[in-house]
Amino acid sequence: MSYDISSCCRGCNFSQTKKREDGKNLQTGCELGRVEKFKSLGTEVNLDENENGEFFTISRFCTCYRPEEWIITLSEEEKSDLTKTVREEISVRMGIIILFDCSSHTEDQLKSTIESFGRQTIAPRYVVVVSSRAEYNELIHSLLIDNFPDKKQTNVHLVQCTDEDLQDYFKIDEAFKHALNGFYYVINAGSKHSDDFIEKFDSYINDELSQVVMVKPNDGLGGLLMQASLHKMLSGSRTKLNDDESVNTENIVQRVTTMGITNGGIDLIKDWSEII
Repeated sequence: MSYDISSCCRGCNFSQTKKREDGKNLQTGCELGRVEKFKSLGTEVNLDENENGEFFTISRFCTCYRPEEWIITLSEEEKSDLTKTVREEISVRMGIIILFDCSSHTEDQLKSTIESFGRQTIAPRYVVVVSSRAEYNELIHSLLIDNFPDKKQTNVHLVQCTDEDLQDYFKIDEAFKHALNGFYYVINAGSKHSDDFIEKFDSYINDELSQVVMVKPNDGLGGLLMQASLHKMLSGSRTKLNDDESVNTENIVQRVTTMGITNGGIDLIKDWSEII
């Protein structure tokens, strides 16, 4: 599956222009340096003529496009540094799904993993712990509340799967009921991450302008990172009927891999070795 998206800088608050002899605008650059960054990545960038002059058309979606009307919606503090404001607006939203298997994971491992995401320099949008034993509910609840006290910043959820033999892919489907827009990241209890893990991924997406819809798991199902919208579109790992009415029992990783998603020839399915 491939698709082509383009963005035009015309009308963007960050486009840099000068007047031509005929009085129309000629775009010369981007205040955020994105035109040059796109060019350095090999993205097709053309200077196209329209009724207002000449503006760049980029063969990628630019998340920083902001019309003049955008400024009206900002506070005075936000207006004082528009570059900082737009960068904060596009910051990656990532949710964390922690798989806690009490038969193979210890309480200390669960605690260390929850605490590592409580220390992130960019807070996760939500954290879901999936467990199969009710006797751990009080512990999990306390760990979540202690490490993520600000509900406006991070939502916390406990999902109890009574079927201890339920495959992890289906546990993710249960956890996904609490997912929000952005990415979700699956980890096993005991996994350790640096305090800037989410920040590094955010920089990969928004500073390096890299593209990704899924990062393959590297620890069982741990390490799986997925665009929430893609998970929803493919119905997760639930059994479903294909267009030809055949039964599809693939899991979410297999479904995304089968699609073979690319944009402009770039594979959007990655390994963590390519990112961090």
